[in-house]
Amino acid sequence: MGREWRGNIREFANVIERAVLLCDRGVITPDHLLFEASSEAKAAPPPTRSTTVWEAERELILETLERVGGNRTHAARLLGISIRTLRNKLREYRTAGSTDPRQTAAPGRADEGGTL
Repeated sequence: MGREWRGNIREFANVIERAVLLCDRGVITPDHLLFEASSEAKAAPPPTRSTTVWEAERELILETLERVGGNRTHAARLLGISIRTLRNKLREYRTAGSTDPRQTAAPGRADEGGTL
């Protein structure tokens, strides 16, 4: 791979920890390593529809949980939030009516099906 690491040791440890959590069958590949300053970094595809921050956050949390097999501790670590915050967010999504990000509007948004 032959890269020079320009960050500090904590940043390096976070990259390695993330790779370990995302790797399949215990094998870390270059795809599992996220180098933010990389010229090879893939840009995220532009959103195809208007999304609120609440919806984007919910989708990210649920996708991360799916990626780590439902392990909340690993998901919280990857997301950079506490397990308590993750539990509170999941409770909020259940209260809104669904944990499926494509079925529920943000609370308080009457124009999107939420309640006021």
